[in-house]
Amino acid sequence: MGHEGRLSGGSSGRIQLLLALALLGVLVAFAALQGTPSAPTPFDPGSAAPTGLRALWLWLEAMAFTVERNDGAAFAIPDDCTLFLVFPNQHLYSDAEAEQLQSWVKAGGTLALIGPTSFDEALIKTFLVEPGPAIGELLVDVKQGQPLLPALGEPIRLSGDAETLDLSQALTAIPVLTTADDQITLALQQMGRGLIWHFSLHHSLVNEQLRDPAQATLVPALLRHVVPGGRIVFDTYHLFGPAATTTQEILSLQDWLYRTPLGWSVLFGLVATLLFLVLQGQRLGPPLPTAEELRRREAAEYVTAMANLLRRGQQRAFVAAHHKRRLKRTLGRALTISPDLDDAAFLRQLHHEHRLLPEDEQQLTTLLRVLEGAGKEQDLPQTVREVDALLQRAGDRRGFST
Repeated sequence: MGHEGRLSGGSSGRIQLLLALALLGVLVAFAALQGTPSAPTPFDPGSAAPTGLRALWLWLEAMAFTVERNDGAAFAIPDDCTLFLVFPNQHLYSDAEAEQLQSWVKAGGTLALIGPTSFDEALIKTFLVEPGPAIGELLVDVKQGQPLLPALGEPIRLSGDAETLDLSQALTAIPVLTTADDQITLALQQMGRGLIWHFSLHHSLVNEQLRDPAQATLVPALLRHVVPGGRIVFDTYHLFGPAATTTQEILSLQDWLYRTPLGWSVLFGLVATLLFLVLQGQRLGPPLPTAEELRRREAAEYVTAMANLLRRGQQRAFVAAHHKRRLKRTLGRALTISPDLDDAAFLRQLHHEHRLLPEDEQQLTTLLRVLEGAGKEQDLPQTVREVDALLQRAGDRRGFST
């Protein structure tokens, strides 16, 4: 028996060890998968990838501008914003948001609108500038249709993999940069007291493009209409969605646990460790009952409990009927009289077949009348005592004679 127990314990321990190793393997795989860096999001202001905007952000900060993002639960443009930059987004503008942007421009703001893509119908409908056809040639230089300050030091050479601008509906828009066959890549549009710079994707101001000195010249030209030291806002609300937390700082241990792959691994490890400890505890068996739980109740406790229940429930008639039945059954068994007879028949047969002493017959009649319910509640204890005394004499056959 002991040998079998040791074998069973050893097998259980090996199973738990294998389970713990499996959980550890899952933990390592989870950490490895979560720790793999994801592909950079195009037009992310915090990204140093070729399609990011980190260079533009740092450049604006170096020129003493206040540079911000509009992350939040709802789309909003700060009241003191002087330049608002909109890039091709993952979340399209609604009609209400496009109208809000238009009202802000009319009030005197400067908008830099890169694109938009053909999917952002609200912006196209509001500002009337659509994507045009892509440049057909492999490489092409653009020329200035309107003077830029500062002027381009050298031509901007473009490839034909991006769309141009279609100004056929925007009658107030003025082409600034065009190709030799008059395809537009940059335009200006006056709207109210504000100004809109329409950039095609050939001039999206990403890190890779700003390496070109000619492309970089567009940034100082754009800032000619911005108050020095003013507030410039990147529209990341439509890039990442409401309440984006892509580049928010880790300010607490809770942030580190909830928002980093290593923190997720720590939480998973704690859960795995807790599960292992719970499984380890099973070999100890169920908890043993205490000595108090093993103590059995005595018969007197049941009698006392039932008596208390009957007393509190005021079941006097039930108690009286019980003692009356006990009285007739015991006397009937001793004197061979059926206890099922009614009281009068029971007394007659007892009187005719047995010579009953007068005092006993009178006492029995009184007892039956009291137990039938004619007496008072305070008489019941005394009646029960008299029943016990009478039954004792009947058992000895000294109080009755045949």
